[in-house]
Amino acid sequence: MSKRKPGSELKPAPGRKVPAIHRFSAKVERLETGCWKWNGCLYGSKANSRYGQFTLAHHVSIPAHIFAFQEFRYPVPSGLQLDHLCRNTWCVNPFHLQPVTAQINVLRGTSFAAINAKKTHCKHGHEFTPENTYEQHGGRGCKECKRIEARNRWRRLHWDSTRLAACS
Repeated sequence: MSKRKPGSELKPAPGRKVPAIHRFSAKVERLETGCWKWNGCLYGSKANSRYGQFTLAHHVSIPAHIFAFQEFRYPVPSGLQLDHLCRNTWCVNPFHLQPVTAQINVLRGTSFAAINAKKTHCKHGHEFTPENTYEQHGGRGCKECKRIEARNRWRRLHWDSTRLAACS
C-alpha cells in the first residue's frame, strides 16, 4: 500500500465535493494558547492585523473567523461585528470571538481613537471631567488648556500695546 500525501484524504470521490467544514478544519492549527491559527489565505494591509479568508464556493469568500463563529456557535446578529478577545486577528476559535457594536470593537482595539478614549488627563495633566471637557469635531479637549491658551494669545497680541498706551 502506498503512502498518502498530507491532505489527500480530503479528496472526494469523483462527482462529490468536500464539505466546507472539512476544508476549513484542514487549514486550522490549534495552538496551546487556545487560539486556532488560520493557515489559509490572509488579507489585510498590516502584517500584525491580517484576517483569514475562506472560500465557501467558487468566487464566494468570507472572513474565516465569521465562518467559524457561524458554523460552531450561531449567526452573527445584525448590526454587530466579531471582536477577537485574544487580540489575534488570524485566530478563528469561535470562543475567542464576541459579537459587539462597531464602536465597542474600535474602543477595545489599539487605534488612535481607542488610545485617546482611554486617556483620563490631557497632555498638560488636567483631568478630563464633565466640567473640564468640551467636545468638538468628534473629539474632546481640555477647557483649562483652552483658557490658558486664550489668555496667552490675548497677552501676546495686546499686552505690549496696552503698556505702551499707558506710558504715553
